[in-house]
Amino acid sequence: MGNSVLPTFKGVKFSVIRKPRAGATLIQTATSGKETRLALWSSPINDFELQYEFLWQNQPYPSVSAVPYPAAIRSFGDPVLADDWAALEGFFKARQGAFDDFLFNDVYTPDNSVTREQFATGDGVSTSFQLTRLLGPFAEPVQSVAGVVTGPPDVPPTIYIDGTPQPQSAYSISQTGVVTFTNPPPAGAVLSWSGNYYWRVRFAQDINDFELFMHNFFRLRKVELTGIKL
Repeated sequence: MGNSVLPTFKGVKFSVIRKPRAGATLIQTATSGKETRLALWSSPINDFELQYEFLWQNQPYPSVSAVPYPAAIRSFGDPVLADDWAALEGFFKARQGAFDDFLFNDVYTPDNSVTREQFATGDGVSTSFQLTRLLGPFAEPVQSVAGVVTGPPDVPPTIYIDGTPQPQSAYSISQTGVVTFTNPPPAGAVLSWSGNYYWRVRFAQDINDFELFMHNFFRLRKVELTGIKL
């Protein structure tokens, strides 16, 4: 399991396609035509499709801090020059194609943060609760929490009980987004959180087509990301 974050580059072309797989359903049809359906998944998997309209070979940036992926820097002059194409192809090769999973920051929708999002209600006994984020009527589990699966500059989320922020010594958060309190929250207490999160994915295939269509410009017509459930 890898915790590298897919770099964000300027050349992403809209539309960015989200492909939620809501479940795997086992369907048995009787001779009468009636169906019996069995849901095999407890939560969905989210796939994504990105298109890169252009990726610079020598992209000027105003400063080192503005470069999304430091490994892409070719020159520390003024401006700083970075090779976005090499950085993305290198990231793909470092993952060994579809072998290694990584983290995708959905800054496009955006779907990467919550603010005082309720995820549970205390019962006075339970100490562990799964972090979630609300998508319309559906509370979806959040697993890869920024500041937990990643280090600085990401910061850990803030956990609240009835609107009061809790010290980090009062709880722990697992790699799968489960909050475990030292002491059980009171019965009826509203548990909420603020923070950022990632989607754990892998490349859908072991090959990608980087096209040099103009001097210093590559494009990547389709990058498919397959969601990973822990």
